[in-house]
Formats: sequence, C-alpha cells, structure tokens
Amino acid sequence: MFKGLPEFCYGVLKSTGETIVIKAGETGYFKSEDQRPADELNEIIEVTKAQRMAMEVGSMFGWHVNGANPDNWTEDGKLKEEK
Repeated sequence: MFKGLPEFCYGVLKSTGETIVIKAGETGYFKSEDQRPADELNEIIEVTKAQRMAMEVGSMFGWHVNGANPDNWTEDGKLKEEK
C-alpha cells in the first residue's frame, strides 16, 4: 500500500450517488450513515481529493495499482498525465 493514504475516507457510490466509507487496504466499501457530500465530510477529517481518488481506485482495483497512489493525482482529484 502507498504512503500518504488515510485510515479511511468518504466516497460516492457511482451507481446510486450515496456517500460511502472506504477503508485503506480493504476491498469494497461500507455504507455511511452520514449522507452529507463526500467532499464535505473529507474536508472535516482533512482528506484531500487526491487521497480520496486513490482510495476509491484502491478499493476497486487493488492497493498495488498506480491509481491507488495519491501522488498520481492532482489537488483537484484528476489523474496526473504521464511524462
């Protein structure tokens, strides 16, 4: 697993739009009782958009893939272009 990942963060389940909890190192997601927007909740716990995107990728495709590294994401949550 990559450095710089939080213990958990909030994300969005694409199929329903509901707010979910993603735990570092675990596959899949957990339901969140708090349905405020993920960005709002992540701001409270000081999780960046880059960290959130890396966590979403890791939970779906494995914690070893490059997309699970927060260093590969921009501050606004977009994948950095390869040089």
